[in-house]
Amino acid sequence: MTAASAGSAGSNLELKASKRRQFNLEQEKSNMKAAIGDASIASTNLINALQSINREKERISQNRVAVQQFETCKKLRRSVLRYVSFGP
Repeated sequence: MTAASAGSAGSNLELKASKRRQFNLEQEKSNMKAAIGDASIASTNLINALQSINREKERISQNRVAVQQFETCKKLRRSVLRYVSFGP
């Protein structure tokens, strides 16, 4: 990478950062709490589903409830990570 291209890469990052929507904690606080609460409930449901599987008779990937709970957790994880990415 040349010095000129390194400089332009840095300015592109600054441009993207300036275009990013500003984070307002007061406006997002209720959404953050809801996302964390939903993720907590979903993770507990996933743990319960996993513990109810007899692994000698059934694979985890074959259990419809466990797979559904896992997919829910993945979706909710993304919403929580959205807030984590706004960190300092």
